Amino acid sequence: MPLMALKNRDFIFIGVFAIILIISCACALALDGPSTNGSSLDKLRTSPSNGSSLDKLRTSDAKWSSLDNLRTSPWYMYLTKIYSDMQLQWMLDMGPIDMQDFWIIQPKLLPPSLKSVLPEPLQERPSFYRSLFTVLDPHVSGETSAAYQYQYNGVAAGGLDLNFKLLRGVPDSTWVEVQRGPDAVGSYVWFYYMKGSGNWLNVGKTLSFIDHPDAFKRFRIVTPSDDGDQKQTNLAEAALADGYDSIQFTMRSEGIFKYEIFYLRFQQVGNNPCVPGILTRSFESCSCNPSLKYLNCYSESAVLPLV
Repeated sequence: MPLMALKNRDFIFIGVFAIILIISCACALALDGPSTNGSSLDKLRTSPSNGSSLDKLRTSDAKWSSLDNLRTSPWYMYLTKIYSDMQLQWMLDMGPIDMQDFWIIQPKLLPPSLKSVLPEPLQERPSFYRSLFTVLDPHVSGETSAAYQYQYNGVAAGGLDLNFKLLRGVPDSTWVEVQRGPDAVGSYVWFYYMKGSGNWLNVGKTLSFIDHPDAFKRFRIVTPSDDGDQKQTNLAEAALADGYDSIQFTMRSEGIFKYEIFYLRFQQVGNNPCVPGILTRSFESCSCNPSLKYLNCYSESAVLPLV
């Protein structure tokens, strides 16, 4: 009888151990995110030796928690061409400034000590996580001086990036940096989230989704799928009726992932990128040149982003 009891206890111990092992493996898999079906998050997480990334722009030390520390870096010369000291302190009050979190770098504003190590030529499309690239979307194709920094662990064909920092969007009344090009006259206004542009929009009362179909389902938009413009108009009007100012799409799938903001309080007046309500350097009102093909704000005899 004592021997049988010992065996039973052994079986119980082994069973408990097996359950713990299974749970641990499942958790590890979940943390790795969704399968990419061969398009490989691993390849995007690690920059290849011949790639273009901010690692070559000395970003290992490009993270600061105080304005005094930032002032000792060559990045301070760059950032003060986009932000005033007051803005930089405001940003630091919300957390460290980390250049690897910036979605756009403006190469023409870089001081020589940083510009000299900028990889040339930059690739047109992102090939890995935080790679630098030049072609975001035809809507902002006129912005020839931009170097975008890809913030997603994967491309759209490979599945969602559940580790994306802004997956759930930003809360109500958040000021975010944005970029945009011209839209059709009379349409509601689209922006790209674009930290580093220097031009700011307040999202107001907002709602966030992964991609467009999620919002169409939420607001029961049943317009035929081949009429995209009408679906967007119907979506905007339904969200406005519920009191929203904007809708965020944090992983818009268009070959690569993009972060869109659909702003509902304005409608496109002319065939240009300028809209009211944008703030720029020192949080001054934006003075936008409608002849350019992307949102731009003049500040202290310069334009952001730089032409």
